[in-house]
Amino acid sequence: MDDPLKFGIYVLLLLPGFIFVQTREYHLLREKRSQLEKSLEILLWSAILWVFACTVSFWWPFRASRAVALCEVRVALRKPETLDLLEVLTIDSAIFFGVVCMWSFLLANTWGLLRKRRFVDAVIYFCTGRDWYPSVALKFFDQNIDRAVVVETTNDRYLGVLHSAPDSREDSYIILSEVSSLPKRGELVRSPERLEGVRWVLIRFDDILEIQALKPELKERS
Repeated sequence: MDDPLKFGIYVLLLLPGFIFVQTREYHLLREKRSQLEKSLEILLWSAILWVFACTVSFWWPFRASRAVALCEVRVALRKPETLDLLEVLTIDSAIFFGVVCMWSFLLANTWGLLRKRRFVDAVIYFCTGRDWYPSVALKFFDQNIDRAVVVETTNDRYLGVLHSAPDSREDSYIILSEVSSLPKRGELVRSPERLEGVRWVLIRFDDILEIQALKPELKERS
């Protein structure tokens, strides 16, 4: 009974790192990586967060619960041969654990939002030579959501508003709204024909030959 309990506690200790990595990747459009690489990063960030949580106390919600939880852990670790994990699993330790997870979530969101600000991105780009986009295509899509685009595929050519686009390599479609049909290359010039009754058009990313983002004034004119 003791071994499964220990295993469960060790897994729970990795939760703050898991929350941090997953939330940060949501903001920064990270590509899919190997499970080993991701697991090592979760392990590393969990260790960093717990060291920070156990050593820094200048501002902490439920500070009394944090102090009691750390005291209980110190007392329990002084006699590891008689360690009873149930004595450590108290309401105070649960509150402390929840606050650490909350801080992990807030820190990841803050970092994700700051990382995309122009000044921060410019500094990091100057130092590393890379921005936060994992690919050129994702950079184009992210910067042109809700803008008018012209999309040429292997069979058709469309004018519409980019409603949704891939944020990872696993997402292989884009969605256009307010869609009109345009003449394909080689066809006679004609005005855009609105696709009446069509709300969205789903286009496979691999079928796109070229995509152009129009200037705001061209959107109004079209």
